[in-house]
Amino acid sequence: MKASYRVKSISVGHLAAFLGIAYAISSLVLLAFTLLGFNTGATETGRTIRQFGLFVPFFALIAGALTGVISGLIYNLVANMIGGLTIELEQQ
Repeated sequence: MKASYRVKSISVGHLAAFLGIAYAISSLVLLAFTLLGFNTGATETGRTIRQFGLFVPFFALIAGALTGVISGLIYNLVANMIGGLTIELEQQ
């Protein structure tokens, strides 16, 4: 049995929190690989990369939250004009 549903609006706060956390987790994974690649010991470049790397998850969290707010607001604005997305779900 298939059912059609329309997404009329998105909670901007929840989308901002979700994307912020997702961006922060993604940045931690990328940061791990970056730090492994720049494992240069006591060189100046290695220290700088490691020091900057401490702030990457925080900046990613902020960037994700801002992206969520902007995306949610744009979606809600457009959804009011065209009626939102229609999703077809099938019960198993």
